[in-house]
Amino acid sequence: MLRISVIAALVMGLSSAFAQDMVAPNANLKADGMPAISKAIADKVSLYTEFRGYGFVQWHPKDGSMLIRHREASANIAQIYLLRKAGGAIEKISDFPEPIAQAGFEPVSGKYLLISKDTGGNEATQVYRMDMSTRETVLLSRADERSTFKWNHKGDRALISAVPLDKTATGGKRDTVETHLTLVDPLQPATRLALGSLPGGGWGDYAFSHNDANIAAVQYRTPNDADIFLINARTGKREKILPVAGAVTAGYSNPEWSKDNRRLFLTTNQGGEFSELAVFDTKTAKLTLLSHHIPWDIQGFTLSEDGMRIMALVNANGKDEVHIFDTASGEELPRPDVPAGAVGGGEWNKTTKSQFAYSLNSPQSPGDVYSLDIATGKTQRWTTAWAPAGIDLNSFASPELVQIKSFDGLPISAWLFLPDAKNSRASGLSWSTSMADLKANRP
Repeated sequence: MLRISVIAALVMGLSSAFAQDMVAPNANLKADGMPAISKAIADKVSLYTEFRGYGFVQWHPKDGSMLIRHREASANIAQIYLLRKAGGAIEKISDFPEPIAQAGFEPVSGKYLLISKDTGGNEATQVYRMDMSTRETVLLSRADERSTFKWNHKGDRALISAVPLDKTATGGKRDTVETHLTLVDPLQPATRLALGSLPGGGWGDYAFSHNDANIAAVQYRTPNDADIFLINARTGKREKILPVAGAVTAGYSNPEWSKDNRRLFLTTNQGGEFSELAVFDTKTAKLTLLSHHIPWDIQGFTLSEDGMRIMALVNANGKDEVHIFDTASGEELPRPDVPAGAVGGGEWNKTTKSQFAYSLNSPQSPGDVYSLDIATGKTQRWTTAWAPAGIDLNSFASPELVQIKSFDGLPISAWLFLPDAKNSRASGLSWSTSMADLKANRP
């Protein structure tokens, strides 16, 4: 009997120790048919889930510093930081329990910021002025509206686009949906001009002409159905300019003005199945496609401060490419060499006009900020993403772009991740159908 008791005690002790060495599923999950996972394995894997990178936000208009996003250790929310030079120390600007949706320097001197954020996750985004020295904020928008902002070029007014909150679920009433436009002096919030109301929602992509006389605005309905309007910045009078009379319904987005206040650079799928870079002459109503020779989507673009160049981001068969265009001729210039990976954001420097900054996500650089000077060809890395001790990012294998034949015989591009034969005995593989999956992990 004593022997049996001893054996039973040993078994119970081993079972208890075994249970302690296993990871219990989350209380909200029901594990059915899944083998237990040891804590040792979980601890090793956890090292590969905590990379804290950086994301580019905006250049300072005068001194060459930049705003970036970064998530601190043990934090759940990325905050806004100031980075004065490549590889320099970062200075924390924001410290809110909610993420900042927008952040933008006052565009002339950069003495203060405009930011937008919600409260408690209510998605009722509000616009604030933030002092760079004291970090104090002043509310510029109305609490009963969801608001975004766009600076004018002079830097003395911000356009606030707002949609009244839907309170019908709590007994409120909303007969119609309207978008309210207001010009506000951020330094004197009481000084404001109501430009009027736009019908419905879906308004955005606002762009002031360089003389601040007109505002281009997009009313979005679907990727294949949008309109572009010109709004008089003094009277609020609006005129639809795209699509022109008789043209097919198409998608339009991201209008940017030329320096002569006559042309609008934009993206559209009017010419086919891809989103293309185009220029629209507001005097002649002529739309000219600039990237028709590129059989891929233009994901976005940015116009240089001097108005001479466009940096366009292309999704080329699943691979991010940077293309440069001359705005005077509309011709594409030689392609710059940028590190491989998922490219995001992008903005030309306002002081060094041949330089633009962007965010990059790759196995060796999981969320970093880079700049490229197209005059010299020099690429500069501004940040180094944090990785747990003992992990060598340079040992990570880069994905290979492959073609997979679909059931109908058409090729589908995919990113194939194979283990490095020199550093791993693993035999597994995985793939991603686009760089968008990599971008999902950006800070």
